[in-house]
Amino acid sequence: MAKEKDVRKLATDIRHFKSNLERYLEDSQKELSRYRSWEHCYVQFQKAIISRKVDRDMLCLWLAWYLASWGMLHNSELLNNNYKIHRSIVDAILDMDKKDLKLLNNLKCQDWLDDKENCRNKLNELYQEIRDKYEALGVTGTDTLVTKVLLGTLGCIPAFDNLFKEGISGKANWHRRTLAVDYVTVLCKFYEKNENSINKTLLSFHSSKGKATPYPQMKILDMGFWKKEK
Repeated sequence: MAKEKDVRKLATDIRHFKSNLERYLEDSQKELSRYRSWEHCYVQFQKAIISRKVDRDMLCLWLAWYLASWGMLHNSELLNNNYKIHRSIVDAILDMDKKDLKLLNNLKCQDWLDDKENCRNKLNELYQEIRDKYEALGVTGTDTLVTKVLLGTLGCIPAFDNLFKEGISGKANWHRRTLAVDYVTVLCKFYEKNENSINKTLLSFHSSKGKATPYPQMKILDMGFWKKEK
């Protein structure tokens, strides 16, 4: 296991984070918004994790539509395949060791910080497995694709697409050696430091709308650092 990179500075402060979060939450209220695709996919996988009766074929469909909504068919080999291309990835997630699945599912920032080495190792193992399975199917297992899958199924890491990368580092294009997992610790520290302020923003919004979506902490980080294109 390579040593975690020392990533200290984030390009977005708490003020801009909360502004991004509020804008995302507002846009997600639209019933037909593509932002809701993440929610639909995540909820179905959460049900599958606790259920003995699981339709894995339908989970592939939920995952495929979520990824399509978030631009993953653009310039991707996924465009040449139907939703069943995701079956081995769904199996890899649901067939994980129960202890590891419990560790990563809806991973909380404080849990990461308390058991960073173990969490990082398990997350990296699953990341590599998903990447390898896509590669075996002729699909490039990019950081963006793999982290979007992990966010939409387990909520255990933000989706590291170019807009998120720009939000946390100030630049969209990273050196290939800069891995998404290298940023998780500094993101978790940011969340823990600003948790009260973030929770107030969420509570204020949900109180005004009368509906509360139980977003996992990694999704909240994803929403707050994601820089919407102008």
